[in-house]
Amino acid sequence: PGRGAPRLLVLALLLGAQPDARAEVQVSVPPLVEVMRGESVALNCTPLGVHDYFMLEWFLADRSGARHRLASGELRGSEIRGGVHSSRGRSPPYQLDSQGRLVLAEAQVGDERDYVCVVTVGATVTAEATVRLQVFAKPEATEVAPNRGTLSVTDDVAQEIATCNSHNGNPAPQITWHRNGEPLQVPMEVNSEGYMTSRTVREASGLQSLTSTLYLRLHKTDRDASFHCSVHYFLPKGQHGRLDSPPFGLTLHYPTEHVQFWVGSPATTEGWVREGDSVQLFCRGDGSPSPEYTFYRLQDKQEDVLKTNLEGNLTLERVQRGQSGTYGCRVEDYDADEDAELSQTLELRVAYLDPLELSNGEELALPLGGSLATNCSVQGLPTPTLRWTKDSMPLGEGPTLSLSFVTFDSAGSYTCEASMPTVPLLSRNRILRLLVEGSPELRPEETLPKAAGSWTEGDEVRLVCSARGYPEPKLNWSQMGGSPAEPASGGQGWVSSSLTLKVTSALSQDGVYCEASNPHGNTRHVFHFGPVAPQTSQAGVAVMAVAVSVGLLLLVVAAFYCMRRKGRPGCCRQGEKGAPPPGDPELSHSGSQRTEQTGLLMGGASGGARRGSGGFRDEVGAQDVRVRMPAEVRGRLGDTVELPCHLLSQGPEGNVSQVTWQRLDPPKESQSVAAFHPSHGLSFPSPQFSKERLSFLTMGQSTGAKRGPEMRDATLVLRGLTVKDEGNYSCEFATFPQGTSRGVTWLRAIAQPQNHAEAQEVTLSLEPVPVARCVSTGGRPPARISWFSSLDGEAKESQGPGTLPGTFTVTSRYTLAPSGKADGVKITCKVEHETLEEPDLLPVTLSVRYPPEVSISGYDDNWYLGRSEATLNCDVHSNPEPTGYDWSTTSGVFPVSAIVQGSQVIIHSVDRLVNTTFICTVTNAVGTGRAEQQVLVRDTPRASPRDAGPMVWGAVGGTLLVLLLLAGGSLAFILLRVRRRRKSPGGGGGRGGDGGGGSYDPKTQVFGNGGPPVFWTTTAPGPLRLDGQDAENYEEEEEKAEKGLMLPPPPAPEDDMESQLDGSLISRRAVYV
Repeated sequence: PGRGAPRLLVLALLLGAQPDARAEVQVSVPPLVEVMRGESVALNCTPLGVHDYFMLEWFLADRSGARHRLASGELRGSEIRGGVHSSRGRSPPYQLDSQGRLVLAEAQVGDERDYVCVVTVGATVTAEATVRLQVFAKPEATEVAPNRGTLSVTDDVAQEIATCNSHNGNPAPQITWHRNGEPLQVPMEVNSEGYMTSRTVREASGLQSLTSTLYLRLHKTDRDASFHCSVHYFLPKGQHGRLDSPPFGLTLHYPTEHVQFWVGSPATTEGWVREGDSVQLFCRGDGSPSPEYTFYRLQDKQEDVLKTNLEGNLTLERVQRGQSGTYGCRVEDYDADEDAELSQTLELRVAYLDPLELSNGEELALPLGGSLATNCSVQGLPTPTLRWTKDSMPLGEGPTLSLSFVTFDSAGSYTCEASMPTVPLLSRNRILRLLVEGSPELRPEETLPKAAGSWTEGDEVRLVCSARGYPEPKLNWSQMGGSPAEPASGGQGWVSSSLTLKVTSALSQDGVYCEASNPHGNTRHVFHFGPVAPQTSQAGVAVMAVAVSVGLLLLVVAAFYCMRRKGRPGCCRQGEKGAPPPGDPELSHSGSQRTEQTGLLMGGASGGARRGSGGFRDEVGAQDVRVRMPAEVRGRLGDTVELPCHLLSQGPEGNVSQVTWQRLDPPKESQSVAAFHPSHGLSFPSPQFSKERLSFLTMGQSTGAKRGPEMRDATLVLRGLTVKDEGNYSCEFATFPQGTSRGVTWLRAIAQPQNHAEAQEVTLSLEPVPVARCVSTGGRPPARISWFSSLDGEAKESQGPGTLPGTFTVTSRYTLAPSGKADGVKITCKVEHETLEEPDLLPVTLSVRYPPEVSISGYDDNWYLGRSEATLNCDVHSNPEPTGYDWSTTSGVFPVSAIVQGSQVIIHSVDRLVNTTFICTVTNAVGTGRAEQQVLVRDTPRASPRDAGPMVWGAVGGTLLVLLLLAGGSLAFILLRVRRRRKSPGGGGGRGGDGGGGSYDPKTQVFGNGGPPVFWTTTAPGPLRLDGQDAENYEEEEEKAEKGLMLPPPPAPEDDMESQLDGSLISRRAVYV
């Protein structure tokens, strides 16, 4: 106190010295501060103007008006220094920051009070302001409890519908009710139409709960209504929120007003049911709950009760025609009005159709040219319709079938069909088999490949005869080898037999005939061949064979001659200058021989081998060499994963005092995950990693564990891996005396995806559309999708969240402009993921809908007059399958001899009318396609390529023979001429040519090219001629000798030089001393 008085005196003097010391002080304080429950808030109190010194105090005003001092402070320099005097039991306590603000951490509803800020400047100048704090709290989820009983619509008062609850909000929320999404405007006052009650309760925490109950008078229209309640709550800054309850419906009781009674499937629109079907009768009343139904049948105005149940269904098993009549249904609802119509009746009509009867039986035989009239009768209800058909072709309506002047074409099966247009699928038919008796009808197939006069002996021909009649005719041939008679293609009672034979000269006179016979007669047809030419083809082959043989013989002789002369002195051009002597090595142009060098190609690897790290990947980050950890650990979502960590032994052994695992998150501080102390045991401080999820692999679970080798293995086991667990983890060993050793590993969470691919059916288009889809679901990281295809398409990929948090779904769509060529093409989706040992290959077959692509086949450009069984085929590629074929011609007139059978046109006999252009038009569900084929009818068959073969081969063989003979003669002439030129007439020409010893001449010629001396000489001199005889006369005489006109001239030495053993050359005439 002794030291405080001088300070107050000095303060008073300083304030008195200020000219504005007695001026008023104003404080800036917001009148209302809003905050959400649980958040921190700071109440600001700022004096206006510039003051070197002031004192600030905060007070809490209770509901009675009394003030309680909370905190105070003084301005010291630029900061306010002070403290909190009393927090009045608040936790956490009040705080006063350096700016003089009162800080309330974790605001609660109990903090909703008035706070007074008092500022004192000088001794007597003060100012104060009041701050109102309001705390907002979002209520919990809205709960609704509907009335589960049965509510009657006949009550005249409002009934309880449901109760809506909103708990723990601040301030108290508001509740509204909705029906079918529309708000209900109901008052709070009780009335007979509807009202609501509301009750607010303040909880012990200070929060408020609201309960609202809805009462309504219900109507029949509310049976399908949907009700719910909405809670509207308040937020800071004038904002609002809304929480809706789940919708609910009501169970109502209301009487029946109307009844419906009808016949279920399989009834027709006219109400007919088929005899033998099981028929269901349905009865429904509009009352609730479902009333009891009584089914009955009226017979002579008496009710015959059939069944009573709550389902309203009556099944009549296998109804018969006698069950037709009036049926009724009655609803037993005693709450219904007296004037309500509670019963309905209907007429059940059973349709039936008896078997058909034929007046002439099921088989009838008529003579050729006879007539027929037969009747078909039937009994049924409703009246059936009768018609006759043959081979699905309609013949006429009515019960009578009339035929006159029957032919073999008239034979076959005739069907009488009875049907009822008003009752689908109720029909019957009866078949009449008509047999036409008569002498056989013969139809030879003129398939002769050659016109008359062009047959060659040895040609092979196949003859076919077809016949029909009743009884079935027998077919016989005049030649052996005919095949047994078999039914011919096209049906209509034809049987056919074929005969294959070789044409001979005898057949040109008699021909070959086939005969058809039965008990009514026989018919014969003769096949004529005309003149038959000799086998020119054999002569041509023989000529060619001779030519080839002679040519081969000449080639063999020439080759033998050359081989015999090879390597001998007379084989080369001996006697000419520049020819090397035999046995001497052949020199190159440079005078030296090239030696073949070999070398060794050396190569070195670029880079050395990488060293491993104890089976783990290279570590990243600040790794301690004493701690061994993998750089990355991968685990599947939901599985258990181990994080290895080992302390290596290096140098003197130390004691491990503690092992700590931490999670390293760069944005945040490191989070301790697990720890182990020999004395205190295990610890798992993180709420995310509890002891249920974490454990050490080898370290004990109890305290007091010994420091041993097990403390060098700090492997951590994590169960139930989630995406949130992914991150960097450090493992630290605290050792003495070495210190702390640390390692870091990266934990990755992965998940194997589920893959599937499918085709998307598309229609032909010029714009690219997706034709196939490949989906990889639930993978982490996202899978990689690619396509293998021979088509020119592209893939478009999208990515979204997977089925589990943190997983991905990748969708790839293969897109192209669909065409008919793409239909049925197989493409493959390839899915790659690190969890898959091999890529997942998913084949997909494309489906493209396109209109028919049409072409016509069967025309071979050899259609001639009289040709039989010519066929045109309409070939189609389409998706879907064709629904119809239409044949026509460009002239508009379709040949009479052409018969259309679906995709084929069969022409039994080609005539002039076939000489046109045929058009095939095909339709399917997508569109129409067409193709045209022009047919040219010839008068006679076109010559076959094999007819001209022998003549062509003969001509070619003769030409080759002439060429080979000319080539052989020329070769022989040349060889003979060369041989005679090189041959020595007297056998001499060497050193012993004339027997003279010869003199020596010092003019010895020595030849060389810089290396070892090489001497060149003639080893086989040419023909010698007399002295004085010129070369021209000699050649003329030689040619005469070759022709045998005269003998060759006597030999004469052409050169006096003679080769010696040492390689030198000396003259025979020179004298050497």
